[in-house]
Amino acid sequence: MRIALTLVSALAATALVATTALADDGKMYPGTTCVADNDYVDHAWGRAWNTYTNTNLYECPVIRDEQDYGIAWGRVWAVDQHPQNGYDVSCSVNSMYSNQLNQYAYQSGRTSGSNPAPQAINLGSLSAPQYGYYYMSCNVPGTYGAVDRSAVISYYFQENN
Repeated sequence: MRIALTLVSALAATALVATTALADDGKMYPGTTCVADNDYVDHAWGRAWNTYTNTNLYECPVIRDEQDYGIAWGRVWAVDQHPQNGYDVSCSVNSMYSNQLNQYAYQSGRTSGSNPAPQAINLGSLSAPQYGYYYMSCNVPGTYGAVDRSAVISYYFQENN
């Protein structure tokens, strides 16, 4: 009887741990996973710095492994060193149909002014079509002066389960 009770307790604990592990499906990405629309990018220490004088578009992968659910929330950490108004780092996460050219849904956000310290850009929840895919895009302002560069530092997405 004691062995059976121990076995049942062990199985219950294993099921609880497995359920807890499935509930946490977040992924952190370095900025260097982003691809710029031109060659003016410096990948240093996992970060993607814009070395171009104009705004640079970055496209960044977001892995989807929960086909029945969407994104619970997302966050981008970016450095915005362009001092002029309207030149913020702006990002959006997009949910796409896999068999169409249409976008299904998106969430967007931006930095709030120039700051050499990383700023968090909060992206809300996002629904997704079954077997669709995600990607993130960011407009990163160009350099201002000799050393004032902006960058995507890292980003994180938490899927619903």
